[in-house]
Amino acid sequence: MSDNRPGEHLRARRGQLHPEAIGFSAHGRRRVPGLRRDEIATMAGLSVDDHTRLEQGRERHPSVQVVKTLRRAPRLDHEARLHLFHVARMIPGPDRGAAPDHRRVNEVLRTLLARSPESARLWERHDARGKRLESAGFHLTLLGTLAATPAGRYAKGARDEP
Repeated sequence: MSDNRPGEHLRARRGQLHPEAIGFSAHGRRRVPGLRRDEIATMAGLSVDDHTRLEQGRERHPSVQVVKTLRRAPRLDHEARLHLFHVARMIPGPDRGAAPDHRRVNEVLRTLLARSPESARLWERHDARGKRLESAGFHLTLLGTLAATPAGRYAKGARDEP
């Protein structure tokens, strides 16, 4: 996991779009799947250099106007648009009181991604989906039981010993 979450999200979404579906010609060699940066920049009304800086993480604080423009370009659905604003740190995240738990969850996530190629592949797609259940529980060997509450916070339960 890098610290360029907006760039990762934009790159992943761009890679999932087919040029023909957007109205661009598919002829010519493409080095990577999906749309080219210049195609997304054209759709968004940004310069290619501005879009490239965002994807590469050289622009860490895009304006609200730029993010609003970008959210239309890759044809993001509602949940993916919200995720783009979240990773660009333009909507509030969880409260700061839960920070120690987030560090532990991030540690588990890094371990999971390193050990499971399938999980890593799904994580790299950056598919954003809203909450589907009022609550969910996860049992993690290293942390014990975690319960996701309707408010979006995590509560750590008692650690189950083997």
